[in-house]
Amino acid sequence: MGRAYTLEEKKQIKENLKKFAKEIFKEKGVKKARIEEITKAVGISLGGFYTFYKNKEELFLDIINDIEKEMFKKVIQEAKTTEDSIEEYFRKVTYIMCEKMNKNKIFIDKDSDVLKIINNSSEEDKKRALEEDLFVIERIKSIWRERGCNIDTPAEKLLGVFRCITTIRSNADMIGENVIDELTLHIIDKFVEIYITENR
Repeated sequence: MGRAYTLEEKKQIKENLKKFAKEIFKEKGVKKARIEEITKAVGISLGGFYTFYKNKEELFLDIINDIEKEMFKKVIQEAKTTEDSIEEYFRKVTYIMCEKMNKNKIFIDKDSDVLKIINNSSEEDKKRALEEDLFVIERIKSIWRERGCNIDTPAEKLLGVFRCITTIRSNADMIGENVIDELTLHIIDKFVEIYITENR
C-alpha cells in the first residue's frame, strides 16, 4: 500500500488532475477520455484517482465549476467597475459567457455529452449549483441597486435566460455555425429589452 498523501500533496494532485483532464477532455471529449490517460499524465496510480473522484464525470463537473467561478468573478467585477449602462452591461455579461464557451471546447464538443453529464449529476450537486448561480445573480442585482438601477426581474428568470443561451451555444453544430452568432445577438437584445429595460 502506498503512503498517504499530505494535505498539500492532495491539493496539488487535485489541481493537476483538473489541469491535465481539461486538456484531454478538450482533445477527446469526456466520453472517449480514459482515466488511465489522466493518471499517467499526473503521475499517480489508477487507485489514487479514486481518492479524489468517483469517476471522470465527477472530475469533469469539478472543472466546469472552476470555469464558472472564474467567469462569475469576472462579471461581478465588471458590475462594480463598468461605466456602461445596465443594458449594455447585461449584453456584455452574456457575450462573456458565450466567449467562455467558445474558448472551452469541453463546453461545445458534442462527443463530451456535456448536458447529459450535468443532467445526470446528483440532486445535491444540482441544488448546490443552482444556489451558487442564483447567489451570483442576486449579487449582481444588488450591485446595480447600489448604483441606482433596480431590476425587478426575479433571479430565477435571469438565470433561465442565461442557461437558455448557453444551451443554444452548446448546440451550435445542430443549429448552424453560420447563423448561431446572429441568432445569439438577437436573443440577447430581446432578453435585455424584456427583462432589463422593461423591468426597472
